[in-house]
Amino acid sequence: MVDLEQFVEEMEFEISKLSSCLARLKKQLAKTGEDSATNKGASEVEPFVLNIEEVAERLGVTRQTIYTWTRKRIIPYYKVGKKICFNKDDIMEYLKNYRAKSINEIEAESREYVATHPKPSPKTRKGSKNKWDW
Repeated sequence: MVDLEQFVEEMEFEISKLSSCLARLKKQLAKTGEDSATNKGASEVEPFVLNIEEVAERLGVTRQTIYTWTRKRIIPYYKVGKKICFNKDDIMEYLKNYRAKSINEIEAESREYVATHPKPSPKTRKGSKNKWDW
């Protein structure tokens, strides 16, 4: 038998996730409405919540890969009942975290590191002529 209190807690948690997702969707729709009022040429509204197929298409991977990533908790997602959905902003943030740096960015970081981290002075042993001789 399923513990009734546990079931109620799980349902309240799922409802709170869903209401949070809906609140963000309403906020995005309101913002999109303001944007479309200023942009008369905007004909299509970008969806705020994406399904597995849309995420797979946007990332250029298969649906099975997305299922694997969700199972391994590699990619952020929401699960409402048996349905898996994704927040577009979460997916964009996920992609930003895995951006490959250009050679110029890597060189700039290395120059900054060398400039801010002085080389430690070598320790010398008493009686040693070579400073690297321990």
